[in-house]
Amino acid sequence: MRLLFIAPPIGKMASKYLAPPLGIGILAGLTPNHYEIKFIDGNIEPVDILEGWDIVAITVSTPAAQAAFEIAKQYRKTGALIVIGGMHPTVMPEECLTYADVIFIGESEVTWGEFLKDFEEGSYKSVYKAQTEMNPLKIPRIPREIFSKRGYLVTKTVLMSRGCPNSCEFCLVKKIYGSAYRTREIAKIIEEIRSFPKGGMPVIVFVDDNIVGNREFAKEFFKALIPLRIKWFSQCSISIANDDELLDLAKKSGCIGLFIGFESIDENNLISNRKNVNKTSSFIEQINKIRKKKIIVHGAFIFGFENDNTEIFDKTLEFARKAKLDVANFGILVPYPGTPLYEKYSLENRIFDYQWKNYDAAHVVFTPHNMKPMELQQGQYYAMKKFYSWKNIVLRILANPSSLNIILNLSQINVVKELKKIVQESSFN
Repeated sequence: MRLLFIAPPIGKMASKYLAPPLGIGILAGLTPNHYEIKFIDGNIEPVDILEGWDIVAITVSTPAAQAAFEIAKQYRKTGALIVIGGMHPTVMPEECLTYADVIFIGESEVTWGEFLKDFEEGSYKSVYKAQTEMNPLKIPRIPREIFSKRGYLVTKTVLMSRGCPNSCEFCLVKKIYGSAYRTREIAKIIEEIRSFPKGGMPVIVFVDDNIVGNREFAKEFFKALIPLRIKWFSQCSISIANDDELLDLAKKSGCIGLFIGFESIDENNLISNRKNVNKTSSFIEQINKIRKKKIIVHGAFIFGFENDNTEIFDKTLEFARKAKLDVANFGILVPYPGTPLYEKYSLENRIFDYQWKNYDAAHVVFTPHNMKPMELQQGQYYAMKKFYSWKNIVLRILANPSSLNIILNLSQINVVKELKKIVQESSFN
């Protein structure tokens, strides 16, 4: 049996931090040995149409959906069985069934083995829906040899947990991964880290939505990391700053940077979107506590919430300056299908663009409440351009000349160029 995995190109704006997709790696690890497996990542290489594959399995996020559908159409002509899983088929199953023979709803790791057994028996179903949440304790050895050795910004990536305890209106994590925050066995994670080859990019990235979603587990995990003497980067809630022991252990275990979703500096925006864990009045103090540990704070902000007007761009830039953020991203609010935000804006007839490729946090696809679409589009570019002016980049690098800070800042220069093109090409009625 021959099985081809494909990650379609997401687009220049949605693939700023390239790493091998561990979801595909897990599925490959769950596949019996009698399958010949190949993986093509459209974000770093061309997706050629190859003959002779029994199954072509495509992972599909919403921004990559249109590219995925085109790939599916081409591979269908070769006689391969087309399988689609990921975010988009979970929230838009009927659309995906137009292009696929089989779709997976929810965490495909749960039903992958059932599908392969059915396929070999010639009785596969068109829909495989996970009725339970994936048990991270059962994650197999990931055959990383299927991933390219070139093209990725980081290659040493590890999954520690699944899910997030929060329920933000604009986020799909709970829709995809369920309501429970689940963790792997610490010994297994340590074993995986020890298996990484020496050399290459020294930083390990934990690809979790919230690495401190369970504080007590995180503390035990960080303690176990200390003897390894690694350096690591991950994503977490700003609440890490509220627990001195947790933050101290993160530093001792090798944490050199954290991606933190502040989302907005307007408290009303956070409340209305159920981002209750964030309190704007505490942001500066919390950021200072993290930075005193010499941990990079990569802040993420979203423009376009109901309370935002054209003043939000300069206000957020001033906050980022005052907080001395090492790195920042300013994205446009996206009403992803499957979120409460999408349902709300659909009912209000505020969504005017259903081209999924534009659901990349760099295009305006809805009518904002307190500004025009073009004002929001231009405002994002303005904020990114100003934050990543050469003068500001140099000042931040001089303040923190670590290699990670240099890479993160310089990587945004091309993003700013792409945003300029988007503004120039934009037209709204």
